[in-house]
Amino acid sequence: MKTPLLQKKNDTSLVKTLAEATGTISIITFLSRILGLVRGMVIARFFGAGFATDAFYVAFNLPNFIRRFVAEGSLATTFVPVFSEELARSEDEGRKAFSAVTTFSLLLTLATTILGIIFADELTRLIGYGFGSGSEKSALTASLMRMMFPYIILTSLLALAASVLNTLGYFAVPASTPAIISGVMILAVVFISPLLMVKIYSLAAAVLVGGVLALLLSGYLLHRVGFGFFLTSPLFSGAVSTISRLMVPVMLSTSHYPIMVIANRMLASLHQEGRIAVARA
Repeated sequence: MKTPLLQKKNDTSLVKTLAEATGTISIITFLSRILGLVRGMVIARFFGAGFATDAFYVAFNLPNFIRRFVAEGSLATTFVPVFSEELARSEDEGRKAFSAVTTFSLLLTLATTILGIIFADELTRLIGYGFGSGSEKSALTASLMRMMFPYIILTSLLALAASVLNTLGYFAVPASTPAIISGVMILAVVFISPLLMVKIYSLAAAVLVGGVLALLLSGYLLHRVGFGFFLTSPLFSGAVSTISRLMVPVMLSTSHYPIMVIANRMLASLHQEGRIAVARA
């Protein structure tokens, strides 16, 4: 009996042409940018540039940075060649590598999330130095940060799913993740925020909901092609060992980015209220 992946190979072609892949990603990215622009306009319309939006952007900065630096950066970059090599041997080896690396990523990001939640106050004092220790703005920022730290777990799984799907020739679903999150944020601001006492919490919740929806969509497609999310021990996994070694130099080579971001946020927090929100708009 043929697996979904083998059926896909026979029916169409596993690897699309460069032109087809570029066209698909370009169109979806363009639509995502439009939704991102609309999202910024909606946030500005409902919240303006001030206390709450400053707190949200500083709180979201660290989880979002870890997403770009680790999940979509070093993890995805190093996983693609490793997965491709294992898949070339056999589909079963590809699945084993994916499962082991998924477990490794889940454990790593879970530990990071727990530490982030525990030390949210200290992280807020670092990045939002100008908010003032113990201030209402600092407290709101720390609270929002605790809400959004699990976003790291979602994005690491999304990055791995995107790596597998792109390798198998599926580009539309992984590229649609930013659009899904932006769409959920827009809906949350328009329809949910008016119902809340602290309206900015709607944005923090939307980040997680959007991530979950995007992950469900990617997970469904992975299951269809025979590469669903399964957890296996990362110990003694050659794929995990290789990725662990490769991630370190990749992270070191891009370490200037977090220093720049943290420094920029610290300086912006020292200026008048709304400066951070305006800079992100």
